[in-house]
Amino acid sequence: MINEDRLILGSWENWTFLKDGTGNILVQDNIRNFIDVEIPNHRNILTHIHLVTADGSIDCQHNPGEQEALVEHLHLAEIVTALNILGEGNHINILIY
Repeated sequence: MINEDRLILGSWENWTFLKDGTGNILVQDNIRNFIDVEIPNHRNILTHIHLVTADGSIDCQHNPGEQEALVEHLHLAEIVTALNILGEGNHINILIY
């Protein structure tokens, strides 16, 4: 994410930076902890999640011709995370371009 503190500071209570403090869902321990610990601890809040969007990317400037291959693991992590936090019958919208 572009370093834009105003976005985070204005909504700090709505952010999680996962187990290691990075917010990186490519770290398997982070995503497991989020699904197994964070979600159950906040189930009352998460029952209100009806839509998850994902538009993550990785800096591919060093090899733009391989962007799809470089971000495929992130797309998978986004899908796994979204499917694990949505309630039954809710929707997931992932932009892959």
